[in-house]
Amino acid sequence: MAYPDADDMLRQFEARIDEQLAQADRLRSVMESVQASNEVRDGAIAVTVDSSGGLADLRLSAAALRLGPQELASEILACAKGAQAKLAQAIGQTVSGVLGPQSETADFVVQAYTDKFGSAAEEQAEDPDRYRDPYSEQKWGRGNQ
Repeated sequence: MAYPDADDMLRQFEARIDEQLAQADRLRSVMESVQASNEVRDGAIAVTVDSSGGLADLRLSAAALRLGPQELASEILACAKGAQAKLAQAIGQTVSGVLGPQSETADFVVQAYTDKFGSAAEEQAEDPDRYRDPYSEQKWGRGNQ
């Protein structure tokens, strides 16, 4: 003998599971497409990272190529680190768009990315010369390229 309330409860439970699985699949799909970019030296060096923080694109201008090998390497690494820091913010916006702005899961994912890569604000505080207004006459002004 079946209990109608138990059957209803089971159907509702299955429906919730199906909904959560679909939401997880949407989240995975959109997170995989997230990228973040950063540039330094007035755009002479530009880096894009993929959703895992790995290098997806690197662009160097003629001005960047005039740097010495060690300085160029240092600038590329700093630029990549900045892009990774921006990734946490981009992931946060993406996850909140799928799960909603008050989602504990969204908060957890953003915190995990921030813990791994830092935040864009932290990056700027560490080295403000790399994140200045490109039209200002600071350390990397246009005349120094």
